[in-house]
Amino acid sequence: MTVEIGDLYDPTKNELVFVKIGTPQKLGYVIDQSLNTLKIFQTGTTSQPTLNGVEVKPKKLCLWIVLQRSKTLNKISEIKSLIFLMKLNEWQKSCRNAGFESVLRVSYIQNNA
Repeated sequence: MTVEIGDLYDPTKNELVFVKIGTPQKLGYVIDQSLNTLKIFQTGTTSQPTLNGVEVKPKKLCLWIVLQRSKTLNKISEIKSLIFLMKLNEWQKSCRNAGFESVLRVSYIQNNA
């Protein structure tokens, strides 16, 4: 089984980024991906992970979610998906407990619906 450890890595910031575009109800996958990668770093079960040929040694794990909506959020709790918010909370706790800084970035694309 192969685990995609992330989407982007910035070695200058020691930041591993996981990117997903969609509605909050469909964004749980990116949190699961990040948690699986976190487990790899915690257990050390593989050799030093690489992404695009660069050795990955993150201090920060970043979720970069791109939401399809017509209005921007003032606060993350405005997302109307309890499951997503619960997963996000679990992710932040897991990052902190493993010694990583958690970063959340939110961008938007126009929702044409």
